[in-house]
Amino acid sequence: LEEKSEKTNEESIYYFKDEKSMLLKFIKFINSTYPEIITGWNVLTFDFQYIINRMKNLQINYYDLSPFKWVNMNKFQQGIMEKVDITIDGIEVIDLMQVYIKFSYIKAFNASKKLENYSLKAVSQYEEIGEKYKLDSNISLADMWTKDLQSIINYCKHDVYLLLEIE
Repeated sequence: LEEKSEKTNEESIYYFKDEKSMLLKFIKFINSTYPEIITGWNVLTFDFQYIINRMKNLQINYYDLSPFKWVNMNKFQQGIMEKVDITIDGIEVIDLMQVYIKFSYIKAFNASKKLENYSLKAVSQYEEIGEKYKLDSNISLADMWTKDLQSIINYCKHDVYLLLEIE
């Protein structure tokens, strides 16, 4: 896959030859835009933990994610759940799943229909805003990267749509 980008008024899609190139471009993007806030669904427990661990594995300085060059990842136990607290100095990372849990507790407690878990799929169904994009279950995710990349792009774009609707 050659490195390239496709841009429209609403979105930009970047293609990379390898994971390291992608992560370095992500750092460059953060450093050029200096966002004050980054949001996502389960972004603290999954996304940033994964990104930081991949950067460590690929020997990329993940401290460069911070305008102050300080990133802290602290794992701790809370009851039976392992939690992760990630601090990127200079950027507020807001996990919309945690916000939803905090502010929807009373609604969920009083509702006749109960929420089984707080996955994006469960919450988007519970809030009646739509279904998650379905990927072909007959093909592995690894094969999809080479054979059906557009489906992965559509899946990610649809997740963003669901987040905007939940917000």
